[in-house]
Amino acid sequence: MLFPAALVTQAAAALRRALPDGVAPLLLSRFGVEFLGAAATQARPIEVALDGGCGRLLARRIALAGGDLLAISAEPARPGALPPALLDALPLLVGAAAGARAAITLQAAQALGSLRPPAVVRIDDWIRLGADDPLRWLDPALAGPLFVELRRAPATASVADPLCAVLERHAAARSIVLLARRGPSGATRADLLAAQRLGADAVAEGDGAELVAARHQGVPLLSLALLLDAADEPLATPLLLAERAARLLPGVAALLAELVASGALLAAGDGP
Repeated sequence: MLFPAALVTQAAAALRRALPDGVAPLLLSRFGVEFLGAAATQARPIEVALDGGCGRLLARRIALAGGDLLAISAEPARPGALPPALLDALPLLVGAAAGARAAITLQAAQALGSLRPPAVVRIDDWIRLGADDPLRWLDPALAGPLFVELRRAPATASVADPLCAVLERHAAARSIVLLARRGPSGATRADLLAAQRLGADAVAEGDGAELVAARHQGVPLLSLALLLDAADEPLATPLLLAERAARLLPGVAALLAELVASGALLAAGDGP
């Protein structure tokens, strides 16, 4: 089943109409909103219906010390109404089409090898084990390339780069390769060993759909992984994960505030 291009274009037009002050220049993922919680002032969400009654988008402004972020989440009308990869990609596809000029995603991840949680790291490249491409589900009439090039040069380590300098100041400059897999069941020990042998530094849920969407729309993307547990540790309890997330929260909120205030991501051009 192909979804029409109007799924993106009509939602983007509705979003622009619903935000009379304009679309904030940075887009934040839904997990980022949930993670920030009360650490940032969140406006009442604006609902945008998706074409064909397949679901809706919820958009809200997130006020940080340095300025605003736009956060969008997609919700299907019923289970299975939207493929998981398209569900992940729609917020970025629509946000960029509406005028957002860069995107930030935050996602929880499990560390492999020598990485120790809790930590915030930059996702420099992906192993897309799930490999369900969101563009597979969209009519080719959608503006932009159907086949998106995902290869790129590794991130530079030069602190002369404004984005790298901001990440360095907040201890988030280490670059990793993330293996994305679909759950909801957890990885087996063999899965994790295979991921490490393939070159992954961490494992997370998903398909890297946001990366595809960002390249399709031509917007810089900064993907940050929040390492909350490690593969070589005993199984983490929800309490331990919550405690580690709470330890990371102040630093991540400060990092996002400086990214917004400095404009470093907007000036970064194409990102990972």
